[in-house]
Amino acid sequence: MRLLSICTVLLLVVAAQKYPLAAEGPSDQRSSEERVGSSPAPLNPLEALLKAREAARRTQSMNNLKQLAVAMHNYAAMRNEFPAPANYDKQGKPLLSWRVHLLPFLEGEALYKKFKLDEPWDSPHNKKLIAEMPAVFKSPGSKLKDPGLTNYVLPVGKDVAFHGEKGVKPASITDGLSNTLMILEVADSHAVVWTKPEDLNYDPNKPLAGLDGPFSTGFLAAMFDGSVRVIQRNIDEKVLRALFTPTGGEHIGE
Repeated sequence: MRLLSICTVLLLVVAAQKYPLAAEGPSDQRSSEERVGSSPAPLNPLEALLKAREAARRTQSMNNLKQLAVAMHNYAAMRNEFPAPANYDKQGKPLLSWRVHLLPFLEGEALYKKFKLDEPWDSPHNKKLIAEMPAVFKSPGSKLKDPGLTNYVLPVGKDVAFHGEKGVKPASITDGLSNTLMILEVADSHAVVWTKPEDLNYDPNKPLAGLDGPFSTGFLAAMFDGSVRVIQRNIDEKVLRALFTPTGGEHIGE
């Protein structure tokens, strides 16, 4: 019995040294969150649900952009150029958006044939078709209720690929297709009627204007190579300007 008692004491001493009890009360000055190596506090159920919903909407929006990018490439494969922002009349007036002219490459041939291509987007005939906007042009992150508004636009202007009345030759994008922005998802404040020849006017002095979209991680963009990226909100403006320009010759790191 005495030998057993000695063994028991020894086991307790070893256990106490290996697994010391945490100090209680005021002597422990750090909370569990402050201790080195501690894990962050888990999200509460509501926060977790909201984050999961945002992630699902972001994924769907990226899928939409991917479909649009593939359609742009199919258009280019047939016509040797990406579409111009619109088609124009003899006086140079824009009539219908590139989004309309992409319809045959989005399984929208029947809808495309309903348009009068020689009339503007808001003619009595074409205006009736605004409500038939395909689902691929609807951003799942948008809070807009109007069924004819889209957040997917081209960057347009003299410093970007889309400018003037002609389409864009892939070979003209000398900075590289993977380094140049093609289609953007903009904030609701910059959404446009999908048939209207209206997009995002790029301002090099304010490259982030209109890009404060619905997702907390950043805005979504399809590149000319067909890939879709999340562009972080805190991106260096110099890098963002380089992504807008197709022939700037800038070096863009990973």
